[in-house]
Amino acid sequence: MENSSEIKEETFSIESPDGDTLQCFLTTPQKEGNYPGILLIHEIWGLNMQIEGVARKYAQEGFTVLAPNLFTRYGRDLSDVRIRKAMGPV
Repeated sequence: MENSSEIKEETFSIESPDGDTLQCFLTTPQKEGNYPGILLIHEIWGLNMQIEGVARKYAQEGFTVLAPNLFTRYGRDLSDVRIRKAMGPV
């Protein structure tokens, strides 16, 4: 695959039985078919533009990629600079 027009992506939320919400980013090749899947887990900064870019690159190579934002389940968005500063050096 050559460019981002050959992939499709979506952002959605999953609600757990206990009422927590988990935001997810899904990207896959545009052409219908069966593709191998990757579960992409983010680092300490959460699901950010860099992780979404990695997911897009794998989709361009022919993978379906699911990248959940594991921090949204706990009501945190670690893209917030105040939270990163409070966490201290990583």
